[in-house]
Amino acid sequence: GADPAVWERGAHLSVRVAAGGNERPYTPFVLTNRPGQFELLVKAYPHGRVSPHLAALKPGAELFVHGPMSGSAGVRAETTVLALVAGGTGITPLLQLLLPLVARAAAQRAPLLPVRLLCFNRTEPDMLLRDELERLGAAHPQLRVVHCLTRPPAGWAGLAGRPSAQLLARAALLPAPQAQAFFCGPPPFNDAVRDALAELGWTAGAIHEFS
Repeated sequence: GADPAVWERGAHLSVRVAAGGNERPYTPFVLTNRPGQFELLVKAYPHGRVSPHLAALKPGAELFVHGPMSGSAGVRAETTVLALVAGGTGITPLLQLLLPLVARAAAQRAPLLPVRLLCFNRTEPDMLLRDELERLGAAHPQLRVVHCLTRPPAGWAGLAGRPSAQLLARAALLPAPQAQAFFCGPPPFNDAVRDALAELGWTAGAIHEFS
């Protein structure tokens, strides 16, 4: 009975593999547009409470979910530019904002509003949904996807380093009238992004942190 629009505002599900087992929040998103289905992005950590069990599931296995939970911030109708900053699996709530905009633009045969997506990861193999994001960017020129690595390999041509005002500016995540910025990642990452946005002149009312 939840308002369907909550799934465009960063809402998440509480997920557990077995009755009485550990729970962890995951943000669902719809990438393939199959009615009644959604995706969860799971990065399996060897000592994780839930992720290794999720990664080991076989087709047909039972999964316990409940929600929506949270989901209080979305893209405003009057927004002219969207800046998104993701740290690792923090990409998922940002996809929940972005993908409905892409779907509506395609359905209406209208241009997507300008979107700048900056994805931080440690290494190149850590880059999540790289191919899918590249396809989205190719289909929608208004979407610019930029990758930044904190441990880049030799010959890496993209951005390198941790979140800073300089890096965000190089990715064109600059404030503008009616612009909005959203970011998600681990707490130290979010602290750094918040400081960088403030240094660039973003106002508190124009930014939202998913934690």
